[in-house]
Amino acid sequence: MNSCQEAPASPCVNVCCLDQNNLCVGCFRTLDEIKEWRQMDPAARTAILLQTERRRRHYPLADQ
Repeated sequence: MNSCQEAPASPCVNVCCLDQNNLCVGCFRTLDEIKEWRQMDPAARTAILLQTERRRRHYPLADQ
């Protein structure tokens, strides 16, 4: 890992609400990912961000 690599910022959007699977419907991280975010290295954070984008695209929207 490059020590100069800047860690990605948290994807938190201050809409902290967990669904039945402990997935935040604001940032699409799991509860464990949220709790561990500060200890993650930049590569781990980047991997989580990729997963959150995939989750966001496939998250079932409420019927309106």
